[in-house]
Amino acid sequence: MCGVCGIAVLLLLFHIQPVAAAVLVTPLKIEQGDFFVATIPQFESGMEPRLLSKFNESYRNVVLQAFDKFETVALKMRADSQIPDHMKNAMTFRAGYEVFRNDERFVSVTQKTYQYTGGAHGMSWMSAST
Repeated sequence: MCGVCGIAVLLLLFHIQPVAAAVLVTPLKIEQGDFFVATIPQFESGMEPRLLSKFNESYRNVVLQAFDKFETVALKMRADSQIPDHMKNAMTFRAGYEVFRNDERFVSVTQKTYQYTGGAHGMSWMSAST
């Protein structure tokens, strides 16, 4: 179970009110040229500071761990002499998020990730938490 999901389950089990008001969610943008562009949700206020820190760390880790895997494959592919230059130059990693609900009871966020490491098409995936 992911860290964010585990926190949500604990909040439900102990009937803790996680959000007194809407949570302020701001984007943390990280870029390395066109190769890596990520926008990660960061919770600024609206819940206990300890929880803010745990949620923020969890969302950053989802993206950074995915990028580590991407980078390992991309570096190997770029070193392969059989891969055409146009494919090597097109390798990219993108991450973003969307807040679907943010009110006094719930915050629901979907993280979206796309990577292209060569081949016929890239790969996309999403992870969501409430």
